[in-house]
Amino acid sequence: MDEHDIKVEQTPYETGPVESLSEALYAFVEAYDKLQAAIGQDAECDFAHFRDLLKLTMNRPIIVTDENRPPLSLYEIGVLYFPDTGKYSARKSKLEKALRQRGDDIRALFVQQDGLLPRLCEILPAFLEEELPSEVFSASMRFLNECRRLTAMWS
Repeated sequence: MDEHDIKVEQTPYETGPVESLSEALYAFVEAYDKLQAAIGQDAECDFAHFRDLLKLTMNRPIIVTDENRPPLSLYEIGVLYFPDTGKYSARKSKLEKALRQRGDDIRALFVQQDGLLPRLCEILPAFLEEELPSEVFSASMRFLNECRRLTAMWS
């Protein structure tokens, strides 16, 4: 059985240990960057549609339900996207402050019905069903597992 025969829903978490929610968020950002690098490097496959879908998902603001607040995005909590490099970076002080002061809003950004994680946990398994180069498969699986870990931490 090769790695592409693995049932995505039965794959164990393949993530490094974390001690806090902020560490899990850093691991999430790092896994996303590694996935972007993997799908950007493969000249034989065109992942433009998937790459665009990921970017749209990651960059879209979420309106916190049942609240009269402005939309919230990764940018507002200190997770910044740098178009020149195509990578995200988490500003530790801003993220830590946001987690302390806006924990419920951040939870909503990630896990409410239209949040980042439900959407990512929908599009990643569909992408993993395709025949992918091993590096892209591994990076996609790792990012999915980081998404699942964050979902579990907020459950």
